Amino acid sequence: MVCEAMLIDGRWVPADDGATFDVRNPATGMLLARVPRAGMKETRRAIIAADRALLEWRSRLPQDRAAVDFIGGEVSDFCTDHEPFAAATRSEQEASAPR
Repeated sequence: MVCEAMLIDGRWVPADDGATFDVRNPATGMLLARVPRAGMKETRRAIIAADRALLEWRSRLPQDRAAVDFIGGEVSDFCTDHEPFAAATRSEQEASAPR
């Protein structure tokens, strides 16, 4: 899976310098993803945005929180070649299944 953006403050953005890094399955070494390498500036922006979001989130009633449709589906817009990640997830689940 290649993700060229990360979610910061409700927007999908690349690393400021465009850098990425590989995420590998530690058991097999298989490439699972290539994702943005966030630096200190991106991390600070994400923390500030998360603090703001938490204040708003706390003010919502539980039923309103439950109605939120999380953005997981939007990841597909920014990530390609999902099969390696899907295969690793299936493998993980099969390994933990009772026999």
